Amino acid sequence: MYAKAIDARKRAQADNRQRQSDQLSKRFAISTGLFIAIGVAALVVGAMARAGLSAAVVKPVNQTSHLRDPRITLTSGWSFNRCAQAAALLRE
Repeated sequence: MYAKAIDARKRAQADNRQRQSDQLSKRFAISTGLFIAIGVAALVVGAMARAGLSAAVVKPVNQTSHLRDPRITLTSGWSFNRCAQAAALLRE
């Protein structure tokens, strides 16, 4: 009788550990999915913010093209040397 009670207790403990393990596995899967979803949402919001900020800066610059000195070209290859050249042209 004592052996049966011990066996039943061990089975109950093993079942309880298995249930806890299953719950933790499900929670981990949910947490991982939620983390990925938040990361993707952050990337999308960041990309949208970057596009909006870029548009907010580029549009006014493009609208002032008639004010620019034709000797100064706006390219993506700005360096300190080009900035100095542009400043010298504007001082003339």
